[in-house]
Amino acid sequence: DVDYVPIDFNTEDILDALRRSTLDPNAVTVFSWMGVSYYLPAETVHEVLGQIRASTAPGSQIILDYSAPSHAHARSGRLSTLLANTITRQLGEPQITSFADDDFRERVRDLGLETVELVTGEQLKSRYFANRTDGVQPPNHLRIARLRNPPAVGRTR
Repeated sequence: DVDYVPIDFNTEDILDALRRSTLDPNAVTVFSWMGVSYYLPAETVHEVLGQIRASTAPGSQIILDYSAPSHAHARSGRLSTLLANTITRQLGEPQITSFADDDFRERVRDLGLETVELVTGEQLKSRYFANRTDGVQPPNHLRIARLRNPPAVGRTR
């Protein structure tokens, strides 16, 4: 089953939104949280991840994307990040948060989640865009993370 759970992260708690959904906290669940993290304060992103971890069954996963800081890229990557930030700001939805990869992994671990996979923009290009002839490419600053709520060995929910 797929359940789309609408939420305004500025006014509502993720736990309230999940209570409205069909989530079975005892069933292994996969959360797709794409296109959101860079519009929220870092504290909100961490809070949401921690609350999902605390309210889901061991083995559940979260797939999300985030932006790495522009200084972590080659010059062309910095330019694409600047362009994306300019466009979203002009549309009234500025991208306000980015995470350095090591800091992201550490914070996720502190929340009790495992990083199963962290895919960079360059890896996305080589995996999925290498044979494109239309020039469409993912931005260098994009990251996709797959996180897991680890097995419950020695842990209580």
